[in-house]
Amino acid sequence: VRLIEKRGKPVVVNFFASWCGPCKMEMPHFDEAAKAYAGQIEFMMVNLCAYGNDTKENAKKMIADGGWTFPVYFDTDGSATVAYNVRSMPTTIFVSADGELVGQQIGAMSAAQLQAQIDKLL
Repeated sequence: VRLIEKRGKPVVVNFFASWCGPCKMEMPHFDEAAKAYAGQIEFMMVNLCAYGNDTKENAKKMIADGGWTFPVYFDTDGSATVAYNVRSMPTTIFVSADGELVGQQIGAMSAAQLQAQIDKLL
């Protein structure tokens, strides 16, 4: 999946790992936002499983156990990690409908912080 394919709609991309405590803490906020803004904002939750620190199976289990329904993608070759210069998890980027990077958050986000970034996108 390439981000350019999402042009025309704002995109929120969150990079996470199943073993990351702060990642787990913010997941309910993303799930609620993905439901609230369905059709308006594209949410892409990207599991960083390229380097052996995580696996697709662990991520799938974490998502299922949480009951979250947002779309999950898997960076199995590290290309997304490199392309977006992800150095810490969680990392979230906010992209406008015309493809411009309008924000980045390194570290866990509260519901209020996520909402503030969404308001900028809309």
